Amino acid sequence: MPETSAPHLRSFSMKFIIISLLLFLALLPSCGLAQGRFMYGFNAGINFWNLYRHDLTDGSYSSSNRIVYPIGGIEFGYFDWNHFSYSGQIIFDQSSVEIPLLFNVPITHGEWKVYAFAGPTVSLLTAEYRDLLYDNESNYGICGGIGISHPLSRTTDLFCQASYAYGLKNVIPQYAFVFPGEHLYKGYTRILRIYFGILFGGE
Repeated sequence: MPETSAPHLRSFSMKFIIISLLLFLALLPSCGLAQGRFMYGFNAGINFWNLYRHDLTDGSYSSSNRIVYPIGGIEFGYFDWNHFSYSGQIIFDQSSVEIPLLFNVPITHGEWKVYAFAGPTVSLLTAEYRDLLYDNESNYGICGGIGISHPLSRTTDLFCQASYAYGLKNVIPQYAFVFPGEHLYKGYTRILRIYFGILFGGE
């Protein structure tokens, strides 16, 4: 991959972030704000991270660099468990900051609420991930999953979620494999995440 591709990839990452934010904001009026409530809180859990590689030479697929990371972060959003809701997360681990913007759809109602969620996600990578991902500074993709929420009081909810982040950015530049006999690869991150948290908000 020519060196001039790096600015292009950074530009594409910024466009992805901007479009995601605009879509997120554009859908706010339809998210039940009149009936919902703003909530904020914290989450903690585990990332199961791996690099999914596509060998362009022989067409095969493989996974590598499987890593388990503890995570923790911030949760916020407008929630109406009878209608469409939205939320954002800022998730930290030792190597990245990930920001998913999620749309939540209830599956069941009552004390134990089951819901599905999906949306775009963007990661800003620190030194260790950059080494694993060939000096990439950012990554982006889509994520989705399922969660369950239970009220502890009128203003406090406990939740647990399982999600899967599907990376869309090829993080292996072609110049990483230029030696004779080496295969050419494309690589994409795949992250399974299991976490729980607590939310606080008005009645």
